[in-house]
Amino acid sequence: MTANTPISRILAREFSSFSASSNDNENNNDDEECFNDFIKIRHDITAGESLSLTEVEWMSQVKGKNYYECSQFLDIIAKSIYPSTKTALQLLNDSECLETGIEELDAALKGGIRAGQLTEFVGMHAFIYSYID
Repeated sequence: MTANTPISRILAREFSSFSASSNDNENNNDDEECFNDFIKIRHDITAGESLSLTEVEWMSQVKGKNYYECSQFLDIIAKSIYPSTKTALQLLNDSECLETGIEELDAALKGGIRAGQLTEFVGMHAFIYSYID
């Protein structure tokens, strides 16, 4: 999902996956009804546009909604379009490595050069060039 995804699509996906894993269908139906009001008022709005509005601005557009409901709505939209956060340790453990072929260097790098990361080699000028050329 991206910032250009309509909120109706995001909420439909959110509630279809939620209802499949939830045993409490009554609460799920209440939440779905609550968020359908947002779609009825602004059915054409994208995720990015919806996040540009504050909870108070949403309260003024969707009558009868309180601050908590608007905040909950914005949280669902934000979580669907922004990547989840990871700790440095998770990134280290998750990323794939490119082995250098130098056992000592690979051991120091814990498997090799990490994909998607910048790796800088620092050392004596002649030493670096003798191994990596």
